[in-house]
Amino acid sequence: MISTVVVSSWFRAGTFISTGDMGSFIRRGWAPEMAWSWNHQVSGAGSAAHTIGRAFEFFLIDITSALGFDETVAQWLFYTIIYGAVGVGVAYATAAVVRNNLAVVVAGTFGVLNGFFLTRLPNPLNIISVATVALMTGVALRVAQGKRIPAPVAGLVFLPTSFLAFNPPMFVVAAAWATGGTLLLAALLVGRKGVWRLIKWQFWGAPWVVLLNAWWIVPFIQAYTGGGGAEANASFTDPTNWSWSQVNNQVPNIITMVANWAWYKPQYLPFAAGLDSPWWIWVRYLLPMLVLLAPVVALRRRRRTAFMVLGLSGVFVFLAKGLMPPLTSVNMWLYLNAPGFWLFREPMSKLGQVLVIMFGILLALFVEGLVAKVDLARARAPLTRMTSLPAESRYRCRDRRRSPAV
Repeated sequence: MISTVVVSSWFRAGTFISTGDMGSFIRRGWAPEMAWSWNHQVSGAGSAAHTIGRAFEFFLIDITSALGFDETVAQWLFYTIIYGAVGVGVAYATAAVVRNNLAVVVAGTFGVLNGFFLTRLPNPLNIISVATVALMTGVALRVAQGKRIPAPVAGLVFLPTSFLAFNPPMFVVAAAWATGGTLLLAALLVGRKGVWRLIKWQFWGAPWVVLLNAWWIVPFIQAYTGGGGAEANASFTDPTNWSWSQVNNQVPNIITMVANWAWYKPQYLPFAAGLDSPWWIWVRYLLPMLVLLAPVVALRRRRRTAFMVLGLSGVFVFLAKGLMPPLTSVNMWLYLNAPGFWLFREPMSKLGQVLVIMFGILLALFVEGLVAKVDLARARAPLTRMTSLPAESRYRCRDRRRSPAV
């Protein structure tokens, strides 16, 4: 409901959201070639493409058109669904860690209301990326905990990456998290038995991933190997050519989730100056304060989990800062030597989605612990009053004996 209200506030009747890299939600030129591996085939121009990755967009446009609405309504429906998936995904992942319903709601609400999205909307890639990684996290944790989840779910959860494939770095993040990231998280939170359960589930789920996603994976592979498609040249692989996009990736900006190269450019983010005013800037630092307090406030049995999630968050904060201090040489070494790391030339926009989920879990652990402490204090209050009654009665009797008769 919260995500629906938020998305509806972006739109005016009969208008599109169209800004920055996002054009109007008009797909009439792409629709006839959705199933082709070469775009604009009618005229013979263009290049290898996997337009079929936009199948969900075409589906929504067809549905709204059949009901008598235009593409503006289809775009509203598109954002309502994917933004809602973020809240559901973060809440689902969090519910595998905590049991308090309020804590789960807080985490899901944070998933849709945070600085990461504030500085990147209306780009749907970031929205779909967070939703997908969160759902993967929730499924993986439940499998590691020994809960039965059918193997075909692996293929279903991987479906949204068909859209992420339009941005290879985000696709790599989702694929790497689905395979290695979830195993690491299971090892930290569940243990060796959980990792083994997850490995077996991934083994049986892999054929379903291929089977249920072949319809877009094959065109995607053709688009990058069939000629005329995207290529990685020296300007892409050299991280120093993209250092301008990391200019605001200082650690304080990352932990408050406002690290964005456009923060001081009012033509892109006109609200940023207002949020930097003394009356508002302190609000940003509530997030890292609560996140850091999570291991202290969390329930005793969850403190190890809180410390592990906090430690993993620290790793992603370090990676997301890119070539900004401190330890710039370490990040540069990763760019030059770690296979594929050059894809994260603007690391916060690619790795920040994991931080959204980790911070959501930490906030939930904080809320769960705080609620438990408040409930315990309330439960002890009547007992304290009851144990103090005999003493109070004795003092009253003494006062009556000592008071002079009237």
